[in-house]
Amino acid sequence: MAKTGKTGLALGDHLHFGILIQGIEVRPVEWFDKNWIKKFITNVFNEADNIISPASVKKADKKS
Repeated sequence: MAKTGKTGLALGDHLHFGILIQGIEVRPVEWFDKNWIKKFITNVFNEADNIISPASVKKADKKS
């Protein structure tokens, strides 16, 4: 949900879009790049998942 409006130095009605990661503003365009997302998000999540739940545990879960 958002509120649009004409404030500050804006010349017309607009909506500001931003992304914050742990309270730090980041460049939104990076989050739309498929390769950047794979390298810095998907791969990191997959690595963390492998540490938390090793493949041997995952295979045992699938057999149940």
